[in-house]
Amino acid sequence: RENFIQAAGAKSLAAALKTNQTLQLIDLGYRYLAADDPDGGGNIDPNADRIGESSIEVADMLKVTSSLLELHLSSASLRSGTCILEALKVNISLKALNLNDNYLGPEAGKILQSVLKVNSTLKKLDIGRMG
Repeated sequence: RENFIQAAGAKSLAAALKTNQTLQLIDLGYRYLAADDPDGGGNIDPNADRIGESSIEVADMLKVTSSLLELHLSSASLRSGTCILEALKVNISLKALNLNDNYLGPEAGKILQSVLKVNSTLKKLDIGRMG
């Protein structure tokens, strides 16, 4: 079942993970990391970027975490999560990232090229079905 974590929930999760030194795997696949729903009715545009500002929070967490080894964001409806890729330039712990079934746009390839030149810890990158 899909869960609506929403931006506030994703922000809180990312903030907690900035200081967590034990968690090694996070699976947020098939989760709507959506912008907050002001009327509480779940009326979120299915064509909108469902991660929105939450992608910035996840990226900021990736820049400072030292224990996280795997992050799964498959089918999270990322459409502008390139900041997550940029964070991999400084991340020193992540070994596996799953971005399967998301659309990051034409810039993603260029960013990935620059990331892979400098990141020596990432061993598995799933970018299948990037649309």
